[in-house]
Amino acid sequence: MNKFELFCMIFYVLDAEWDESKDPILGEFLSSANPFLFEGLSSAVPEIYENFCTNVTEPVTVENSYNKALSYINSLCNDVVFKAFKSISKEEAQKRAMEMLEEVGINNVEKRMKQYPHELSGGMRQRVMIAMGLICHPKLLIADEPTTALDVTIQAQILELMKKLQKTNRMGIIFITHNLGVVAEICDKVSVMYAGKMVEQGPVDDIFYAPGHPYTRGLLRSMPRVDADSYERLIPIEGTPVDMLNPPEGCPFAPRCESAMKICLQKMPPYVELGENHRAACWLCVQDQIKAQKAADKNTEKTEAGSHE
Repeated sequence: MNKFELFCMIFYVLDAEWDESKDPILGEFLSSANPFLFEGLSSAVPEIYENFCTNVTEPVTVENSYNKALSYINSLCNDVVFKAFKSISKEEAQKRAMEMLEEVGINNVEKRMKQYPHELSGGMRQRVMIAMGLICHPKLLIADEPTTALDVTIQAQILELMKKLQKTNRMGIIFITHNLGVVAEICDKVSVMYAGKMVEQGPVDDIFYAPGHPYTRGLLRSMPRVDADSYERLIPIEGTPVDMLNPPEGCPFAPRCESAMKICLQKMPPYVELGENHRAACWLCVQDQIKAQKAADKNTEKTEAGSHE
């Protein structure tokens, strides 16, 4: 948890006119907080709560809550938060932050450290976010739409930066995006999801050149291609997205699928192996697999009959 997140959490409690009677609520929230959210601070949660109750004893009003929260956060970050991570000084922390900003390609970092987010360009803000994700040297980085709202030039720079950092730091990246061009550029393996379900998974070349699921094929048909020999009309995926409050019993894509069968609406299909590390969850693939198996069995029977003759 960074300083800003911690401030927001405590400010919310203070702004709600926190008093002693609400101790258990805050204590339960802090003690049961997801360790993933606190990023290593879970061991310090009891100390944070005790510190909070010790320092904030006077009645809190909306008018004075901001100053009280700010004062508490400053003391907390100095006394507890830095100790929870590592025994480093503010100067060392700032030095590490500046080094990481330089690593992601930001120039004149001393000036940038004093600027507000709105004073940075979109590309710079994205680089800062990448630096925040990498400063603890993770083995796995989860990048959720890192190129959204960036122009094509900046987008290409960010992708090149991420590929470079992935090789330099020897880490894995889970890249979440709806941009198929970006997927083709940066990914080795692809998982296609629809309505929270993974409908197809495989190497990037198999996904683009031999898609097995109707949804994957629909995505590729709706994407413009610069290498097309002639003008081709884009084919959208008909229908409306699934209501996630009332999901279907079967395949979530079935209501929009042109090839849907009765069983598609009733039961979620199993994964079918389409090739090496390539699989799809589709009843059409199951049907094709059964047909292929029957054909193989029939050929085997013919071969055996011929050998007996």
